[in-house]
Amino acid sequence: MLYRCKYIVVVFSLLILVSCTSPEYKKALADYEVAKTEQNLKQLSLALKTLTSIAPDKFQSEFIKVEKAHLHLQTAENELQLGNNYAAYIASHNSYRSIPNSAAKNILIKAGKELLPLLKATLSIEKYLNIQTKELQQKIEQQSKLSISDWNLITVNNNIEQLSIAYNELETAANLLLIFDEENHNIPNLYNWQRALAEQQQLLKKVRHHFANVAQYHSANLLKTLNDNLTSESIKLLSLVRQEFAKESMQKKFIQSQDHYSEFQNIVENVALAENLTNKDKHANWYQKWQNLEKSILEPKGNFKNYPIESKDRNKKLLTYLDIEIIQLPSLTSAFNSEVIFNNNFNDIIELTDKLKIDKTLIF
Repeated sequence: MLYRCKYIVVVFSLLILVSCTSPEYKKALADYEVAKTEQNLKQLSLALKTLTSIAPDKFQSEFIKVEKAHLHLQTAENELQLGNNYAAYIASHNSYRSIPNSAAKNILIKAGKELLPLLKATLSIEKYLNIQTKELQQKIEQQSKLSISDWNLITVNNNIEQLSIAYNELETAANLLLIFDEENHNIPNLYNWQRALAEQQQLLKKVRHHFANVAQYHSANLLKTLNDNLTSESIKLLSLVRQEFAKESMQKKFIQSQDHYSEFQNIVENVALAENLTNKDKHANWYQKWQNLEKSILEPKGNFKNYPIESKDRNKKLLTYLDIEIIQLPSLTSAFNSEVIFNNNFNDIIELTDKLKIDKTLIF
């Protein structure tokens, strides 16, 4: 019995040896080597099919892997013909990164370039996340507890500039994603992701503008007092002398008021400059309206008899800055929460962007 088993093993080994030296095997092996060198997946699959039928123990596992990559390639080719860049890219990536092959690589590059704005947007979002650190959050919290007269303008400006940089990165990402509103790429959940980014951008904008709100609130309080005092003085003078003499007599009062207010004016102007980081030496859009209000109180122009008449209108404008709720610090936890952008609801987006980052050198 033992002899018979040994005989069978020997015969089987001889059969394998003969088959592995057969012309069919040699040709398949040569085709296999050429296909690997040329990264021709279809030819590699055909060669491995033959080799597996002859020597399954040696080639079976590789054949299964190649067949899977081949199926991904076929999917990529079909989806590309249908104009579905998202599905074509995913399938070609899976094929190429499993078994490097030129056909999948070509589709990956073609479809990937169509998705390039999404990759660039993701890189901008990552820059935003690198700025939104716990350290910056703590600095903003500490600053918010200080009286405006205790503000260190260098620190305040630095905090606002960091928030501006972060805001600008989110804005860059949002603008890059606009292309996908116009073209159908069939990217799952993209619209909801864009909405999440927009909401995060608005939260960040509120945090950035918090310093302006606080500065304007306290400045408006002082301006209201100055407006009331200057109005009262101007009424007295206008009742005694002609308006040109009244205005001339009031100049000393106006200069004193300007000096009294100068610290607050400097703080508000610094904040306005820091908010508008993209345009150096240019104030934020809201500043012109505020500056006009300051000047109407402290540097009146035109017919001076109208100065006391317009006092109520100036106070009415100041009241828009004197709502105590405006100076409450927005939720930093929400504004600094990266989970809003990268969470389980957006797994498809995260998976896609992770693949795009892997292929960055190919598609840029």
